[in-house]
Amino acid sequence: MKNFRGRILETKKPSVTQTVFNYFLILTQVIINQFRLSRDDDDNDVMLKNWVSLFKIVLQM
Repeated sequence: MKNFRGRILETKKPSVTQTVFNYFLILTQVIINQFRLSRDDDDNDVMLKNWVSLFKIVLQM
């Protein structure tokens, strides 16, 4: 990343604790949204596809 004068700025990597906490927050929101969606739709295939896509996203992180 460069500032306005073209100098390269050092960026800090997030700590392991912060990264794990961020993943936890994301997964919590996804699970909460999944339960909201599953109340409207009882189709187990749709729920299974959503969980599989969630795990694919998590594995790519």
